[in-house]
Amino acid sequence: MSAKMDPQDPASFTHKFSRVNGIRYHYVDEGTGPVLFLCHGFPDLWFGWRYQIPYLVKKGYRVIVPDLRGFGDTDSPKAAPGDDEALKQYGFKNLCKDMAELLDHVAGKGSKATFIGHDWGAALVWRMCLWYPERVLNVAAICVPYAPPNDEFVSIEQLVKLRPQFKYQIWFKQPSTDAVLDAHTSLILRSVYRGAGEMSLIVMPSIDKLPKDIRLSPKLKMSPKDMEYYVQQYKKSGFHGPLNFYRTRKINFEDEKGLPKDLKLNAMLVYASDDPAFPEKQIKTTSPNIKNFETHRVEAGHFVQVEGTDHLNAILGDWLDRAYSSKQSKL
Repeated sequence: MSAKMDPQDPASFTHKFSRVNGIRYHYVDEGTGPVLFLCHGFPDLWFGWRYQIPYLVKKGYRVIVPDLRGFGDTDSPKAAPGDDEALKQYGFKNLCKDMAELLDHVAGKGSKATFIGHDWGAALVWRMCLWYPERVLNVAAICVPYAPPNDEFVSIEQLVKLRPQFKYQIWFKQPSTDAVLDAHTSLILRSVYRGAGEMSLIVMPSIDKLPKDIRLSPKLKMSPKDMEYYVQQYKKSGFHGPLNFYRTRKINFEDEKGLPKDLKLNAMLVYASDDPAFPEKQIKTTSPNIKNFETHRVEAGHFVQVEGTDHLNAILGDWLDRAYSSKQSKL
C-alpha cells in the first residue's frame, strides 16, 4: 500500500499492470481486506475515484481501480468501422470477462468482490451481476439505474426520441468522431467535466457548438494539474477505445438474449440531484428486478465522486459496513 495516497498526485498511488483477457490492463491496487472494484465511466479514468480510494482503504478494504479497456494506460485495441467482430471486445460480455480475469489475478481463481461503478462503469457492474453472478458479492451504481436485458432492440436513435439528452451518443458512435475529439482533447474534457447546473457536452452534441474558452468548473474538485493529467492520458491513448463503448448497443442486445432479468443480491443506486444524463425525475427508487435494493440521493451533477465527495463517501462506507456485517456477504 502506498505510504501516502494524495488525490492531487496520481503517482502517489500504487500502479500495477496485468495481462488480462488478451490485453495489458492497468489498475491501482491499494489496501487490504475485502476486495472492492471501482469502475469508471466516460471520459473518466481510474483517477475519477481518487477521493474514494483513500477513504475506503482507511475503512479496511482492498480497493482495485482499473483503467477500463480502451482507457488510459490499459491497452486500446482497434476496431475498424464495420468490423463487428473486433467491436465485440468492447461489449459488456467481454468487458465483464476482463473484470473476472482481473479479479482472478488480484484475489485468486474464483474469488468474489463488491463491484461499484459510475456512468459506463455503473452499467458494467450491473452486467457483472448477469454474466458472473457467482463473482459478485454486492453491487453499487452511481447515476446509472439497472436496466434488465431488453426483449426487443432499441436503437440509440429510437431512445433519443424518448430521452433527448442522449443525442450526443449519435455523434459519439460515428467513426469520424474519434479524430475530432483527439484534435480537441482539452476542450472536450473541460466541456464534459461540469458541476451541477453548468453547461455540459450532454446537451452539446457537436464540437462547433462548444465555447472555446470553457474554464474549469468551480464546483468540481478538479485542479489545473488534475485536468492536465486527463489531457495527457487522452493524448497518449486517444478517444477510439472509449468511444467504442457507444458503438456496441446492438452487440450487447444480441449477447444478452436469454440472460436472467432479476438480481438476487445486495444492490444500491446513488443518483445525483442535477444529472443532465439521468435526471432525478426519471430515477425510480424501487426495482421489481432486484431483491435487496436501496437508493440514495446526493446533491451534485453527473460527476458525483468529485462534486458530492463527502456525502458519497459516507453513503458507500455505511452501505459497505452493513453489507459486510451480514452473514450472506462475508468472505
